[in-house]
Amino acid sequence: MRGNFPVEVKINPTVLFNIVNSYERRPEKLTRVVGTLLGNNIQGVVEVTDCFVVPHREGDEVAFDIEFAKNSFSAYKKVNPAVSIVGWYSTGSDIPESSCLIHEYYTCVTDRHAPVHVIVDTTLRSDKPEVKAFCSMDIGVPSEKQGSLFAPIPVEIISYEPERLAGQHLYLFVCYFCWKLFSFLIFFS
Repeated sequence: MRGNFPVEVKINPTVLFNIVNSYERRPEKLTRVVGTLLGNNIQGVVEVTDCFVVPHREGDEVAFDIEFAKNSFSAYKKVNPAVSIVGWYSTGSDIPESSCLIHEYYTCVTDRHAPVHVIVDTTLRSDKPEVKAFCSMDIGVPSEKQGSLFAPIPVEIISYEPERLAGQHLYLFVCYFCWKLFSFLIFFS
């Protein structure tokens, strides 16, 4: 069992955009996508600042491209040496059994902290993407692990001033563009 369990997860909105984008671009035969979460963990508060998708296959067996994950993280470290692996993500509404195998890999590659597992529900059952976070806890008697339990932890979507300003400007640009297009269509109809 790993110490230093996360108590809260803070996710940058661009991470959610990347996850949804990877889901939309997935091969049709895949029901979910998985990937690595990057950021930092300070006293149990995990801040997720970036992510990348990791190719995988699921069925009777799980095939997870560990070499791709290692190479991608190595490339990220060259650009931003302060970044570390804080966990992994998947899309969907539940935690399938295959998640335990993927989580074991991330338990081995996170630095001193238990990895978080973030699920983004892309089915839009509640008219918006639902984001949940979990950490895995061993269950069983003290001398013997019987299994694992994914315990929920609080999630907060955070953004910084430059991102909020960019979002506001994008919104104003889209509104202006729509108004111009509407005016153009009215003029020529």
